[in-house]
Amino acid sequence: MNTQLSLPFKRKNLIEDHFLRYKVFLGNKLKFTNPQTYEVISGLNFAGNSIFDIEKSIASLKRALNFIQKVQANKGIILFIGTRPDLKEIVKYVGSKTNSPYVNDRWLKGLLTNWENTSNSIRFYNLFFKKLGLRAKRKKKIMDTFLGLKTLKKLPDAIFVFDVNADIDVLKEAKSLNIPIIAISDTNVSLNDIDYPILGNSGSILPLAFFSNLIISTFTKKV
Repeated sequence: MNTQLSLPFKRKNLIEDHFLRYKVFLGNKLKFTNPQTYEVISGLNFAGNSIFDIEKSIASLKRALNFIQKVQANKGIILFIGTRPDLKEIVKYVGSKTNSPYVNDRWLKGLLTNWENTSNSIRFYNLFFKKLGLRAKRKKKIMDTFLGLKTLKKLPDAIFVFDVNADIDVLKEAKSLNIPIIAISDTNVSLNDIDYPILGNSGSILPLAFFSNLIISTFTKKV
């Protein structure tokens, strides 16, 4: 297994070009910036947004992707989570391309910490859901909740969160179970809560799509 993962770019300046092109470097307004992130920002732009230190952001990305590759090499499970409405398709895409479980509709409280009930619900969904004579609206709600979880047979070995602030309850559950947390970490989040932060813009679809493609590349890379 490779212990050092290279990004799919041949030149260092090309990596930086992609960070600029996809607005990965762009953080929140200074008034919304968590003081913990001051050491990873290099300044402000003309609009008053924090700017990530690109070198530190790239280093954090490599570290997180390296960890993802190790989990994959050990046949571990990463649960991808993003319940913000505009993330729905991205999270589903990453899950389907990496054959990983995902949550992109709503987080069921206790999904991790009350695993016995969760596993029973997933089992019931897989065995009986299609046979149930439910109203279409009720059926869709159940499907949206469990479709991405149908292959989850045990607690995940790690979780990946696309927007920490939108899914803060996920972090609390994962931390209580010592499940490693990988997350896109914007300037408005606490870095103390995340084991493998990826320093970058989590507020826009463009950088999240960029990160998603790198994650998929990491899964398909031979180890």
